[in-house]
Amino acid sequence: MAVQDLLKVRWFLGGALVLAGAAHLAFPVKFVNRAYILTATPTDDIHLIHALGILLTGAGLAVFTDLWEDRPRMSFWALPLAAALSIFYFLTLTLHLQDWWIDDAGITFAYSRSLAEGSGLVAQPWLPPEEGYSSSTWMLLLSFMARLGVDIPMAAKYLGIGFSAASMALCAVILARQTRSPLTLFFCGAGIATAPTVVWAASGQEHALQAFILLGIVFCVWLLERWRWPVAVALALFVLTRPEAPVIVIAVFLAAVFLTRRAGGPLVNAADIAVALIPFVAFLGLLAFRVLYFGDLFPNPYYAKSSAAGLLGLFNIMGLGWSYVVSGLRDTALLLAIPLIFMMRLKQLPAWIIVALAILGAQLFFVVWAKGDWMAQYRFLMPILPIALLLAALGLGELRGFTTRALCVVLIVLALAQTNAQQLALFKANPPTPFAAVTDVGNTFSALADRLEIEDPVLAHHDAGGIAYHRMIRLVDLGGLISRTIAKNMDDKAFLTAYLLEDIRPDFVFGSRNFAAASGFAETAAFAREYVRLEFADMPAMTSDLSYVRRDLIDPASDLELVYDTSGALQRVLVFGQW
Repeated sequence: MAVQDLLKVRWFLGGALVLAGAAHLAFPVKFVNRAYILTATPTDDIHLIHALGILLTGAGLAVFTDLWEDRPRMSFWALPLAAALSIFYFLTLTLHLQDWWIDDAGITFAYSRSLAEGSGLVAQPWLPPEEGYSSSTWMLLLSFMARLGVDIPMAAKYLGIGFSAASMALCAVILARQTRSPLTLFFCGAGIATAPTVVWAASGQEHALQAFILLGIVFCVWLLERWRWPVAVALALFVLTRPEAPVIVIAVFLAAVFLTRRAGGPLVNAADIAVALIPFVAFLGLLAFRVLYFGDLFPNPYYAKSSAAGLLGLFNIMGLGWSYVVSGLRDTALLLAIPLIFMMRLKQLPAWIIVALAILGAQLFFVVWAKGDWMAQYRFLMPILPIALLLAALGLGELRGFTTRALCVVLIVLALAQTNAQQLALFKANPPTPFAAVTDVGNTFSALADRLEIEDPVLAHHDAGGIAYHRMIRLVDLGGLISRTIAKNMDDKAFLTAYLLEDIRPDFVFGSRNFAAASGFAETAAFAREYVRLEFADMPAMTSDLSYVRRDLIDPASDLELVYDTSGALQRVLVFGQW
C-alpha cells in the first residue's frame, strides 16, 4: 500500500476512534442515556462510559503511532503510552466495583484477621482450627497487611487490582521487545481488561495473584536462559496459592522435558526434575502442616465442594465444562481475539511460548474437569487471560500490513467496548453474594439477639465471609467451608438434624435451602418442635425460605408480633423495625 493510502487509513481510523473516545469522556451522561442501554440507574454506569472513552482514545492513538514503529524516537514514548492507557482503562473499570467484594473472600479475611490478632488459623476465635480458605499465600499476605495496620478488605481489593495491572505491564514488556508495535500492546491490554479480570481482581479473592504468578512463570522463561530453577520456585509458591496447582506443575514439567529433548539433551536432567520436585516438596510440606495443625489431610472446601467432576467431561464437547469455556469467550467478546493465537508461526516455537501453551492447556483441563464454576464472570478463566491475550497479540503482530492489523484491532476494540460495559453493568446490578449483604445479615441477627436479650447468640447460615470476619455473632456455617463436621456430612439429614439440635442448638437458622439445608433437616419433625418460622416484615433483603428462631427464646410478652394457629401453637414470629 502506498504511503499516502497508509496515511489516509491512519487519519480515518485513528481520528474516528480518538473523537469517539473524547465524546465519551466529555458527555458520559448522554452516552449512558442514549447510546448504551446498561442499567436502570445511569449514574452507576458513569465509570464505565469514562473507561470506554479511554479505551477508544487509546486505540486511536495506537493506530496513529503504530505507523512509526520503526522509528526509535517515536517508539520510545509510543509503546509506554499504549501500555499506560490500557492499564488506565482497566483501573477506571475497577471503580465500577469499588464497593463490592465477594462474600467467599471474607472467609480468607477472617482467617487473616485471626492470625494477625494472635488467635491462630481459625475463622472465629471460638471455633477450632480448621482450614476453610483456598489460598495459603493470599491468606498470609492479607494477614501481613493487617499486621501493618491496613484494613484487610481494602488491602485485598487493591492488591488484586495491583496484581492484574502488573500482569498487564509484564505483557507490555514482552510485546515491546517482541513486536515494537503500540497496536499489539494496546490490543493485549484491552483484551486482558475484560469483565472477568475486572470482577475477580476487585473481588477480594486470590485470582489476580494466581494470574500474576502464572504469567511470571512465562516471563521468567522469556527473560532467563536458565529458567528452570526460578520457575520451580514460582511453582512452589503457586502450590500454596491455588488447589489446582498440581495440574499446572505437571504441564510445565512436561514442557521442560520436551524442550530439553528438542535441544538434543537427555530425557530428563536435574533442572527438569527440579521443576517438579521443588513444588512437590512444597506440597508435601503443606500436607504435613495440615495434618499437624488442622488434624486433616484435606481442607474443608474439599469436602464441602466435592462434586461430580470427572474425566468423562473432557470428551463431552456439549458438557458443562466446554460450555463454560465457550460461553466465557462469547460473553466477553474474546471469541474474536483468541483465534489470533493460531496466527503465530508454529515452526520451532521459542521455549517461553511452549510453556505458555502448556499452562493454558493445563488450566483448561482443570476447568473442563471441574465442569466450570457457579460464580458469575468466568472466575476460572480469568487467571489465564493475560497469557492467552499475550499470545493473541503475538498472532496479531504476524498479520501482514498495517491496515489489516489496524482494522482487526478496531473491530475487536469496538466489540469489547460494548460487551464489557454491558457485562459489568449487569454484574453490578445483580452481583453474587456480596460481602456487605452477608455482613448486614449478621448485624440484623445480632441486633435481634439484643432485642431478645440473648447472650452470646449463634446463627446457622450458609454464607460465612462477612459474618466470620466481623464477628458480630457466632456462626455455624451451613455451607461447610468453616465447619468440617458439616462439610463431611453435607447430605446426611439424620446426622445434621441431631448435630444441630443436640450439639450446636443455634439460636437462629437462616439462608437458602442449599448446601447442608438441602439435606432436608429443616423439614423434620424434630426441627419443627425446636424452631419456629421467623419473618422480617419490612426488610426485603431478609426474605428467606429458611428463617427460624428457637421457640424457647420467644417471650410471649416481647414486642414481637406472634402468630398462633387454631390450636394455640406458635406458628410465626414477625419482626418489625430497623435497628
